[in-house]
Amino acid sequence: MLKLNWARGKNLGLSLIYLGIMGLFQVIIITIGQYSMGVGSRYAVVFMPLGAIISTFYAIVILFESTTSMKQYRRKKHYHKKKRRKKDMKGYFNEFIDFVKKPKVKPVVSILILFILLFLIGLGFINLFLEDATAKFIVAINCGSIGVLFYATYQEAKMKRRTRR
Repeated sequence: MLKLNWARGKNLGLSLIYLGIMGLFQVIIITIGQYSMGVGSRYAVVFMPLGAIISTFYAIVILFESTTSMKQYRRKKHYHKKKRRKKDMKGYFNEFIDFVKKPKVKPVVSILILFILLFLIGLGFINLFLEDATAKFIVAINCGSIGVLFYATYQEAKMKRRTRR
């Protein structure tokens, strides 16, 4: 069950950002389908990624809410000045890892990586059985979308068990 009201207030902006990120990501998937795989059906190239956008957006919302409590989300941030120093490659890598671990970024990164992996696994597996490029694309997108929703549901159930104890 969704705890935050995503349709109004300050959560609307965050939800639109998540929706936009997933839309831009699906543009990449559309170009892969159209140019790399040679999918000619406009319906498959347009409508299937729209469903994938909705499912990945919903999975991000589920992950964000399950990993972030309301108290954590509404907590005031304390800003302090950082000391400036020279950074080497290790420092930049650590900053990147810290950025990815932020509660608003972590669900997006995990869903994007999981969707790509499931898309490629589904594409590789279905390549053995089908010849039609459109059918391959549709099955691969569905594998990614459904797998991401299963992952988000599993993570939410895991967090509920953890907080129940």
